[in-house]
Amino acid sequence: MVLTGSSGVRLGPALVRLAASAHTDLVAIARPYVEGLGRRTRETVDVSVYRGLHAISVDQYPSDQELRVVSPLGTAFPIHCTAHGKALLGMFPDEFLSQLLSEPLEQRTASTIVSLRSLITEVNVGRQQGWAVDKEEHAEGVCGIGVSIRSGLSEHYAISLAVPALRFHNNFQSLKAALLQCKAEIEALIGG
Repeated sequence: MVLTGSSGVRLGPALVRLAASAHTDLVAIARPYVEGLGRRTRETVDVSVYRGLHAISVDQYPSDQELRVVSPLGTAFPIHCTAHGKALLGMFPDEFLSQLLSEPLEQRTASTIVSLRSLITEVNVGRQQGWAVDKEEHAEGVCGIGVSIRSGLSEHYAISLAVPALRFHNNFQSLKAALLQCKAEIEALIGG
């Protein structure tokens, strides 16, 4: 696990491999809960990891409905205008957000927040309520609700529901409840 030498103690190859496998392990651990959430809501569930200005999709359970929102794994979503991105931003202090992001923020749709001050306000609201939303900010006709996952790992993860706008508003309360239940189940299992 560790190596000792003239320069002191450092991480050994086994510990480095263990740390590298943590990303895969969280996705594998969360997978049954992600599938359960997808079956309950019949909407697309995305698991994303924080990477600077983006939330990268690392797992997905696609909706079985004819009208659905699906993106390829590995998609880099802008962190400032997606539900999972804003949930991830809520894991960091405001000072960090001010350093990370610069104005004007990229405008993807007419609904995209382009003011850093407005985004930080929205992230703070999301941090307090425990979830974040995207109301057609990233793409027209697409909404989302996302939560961060306290994994206890150095990586920062989020789970979100991607929902066509036609169904989002009428089903919001049930979608939110199902997503928060999924978050609680995963965090109880991993001790987040």
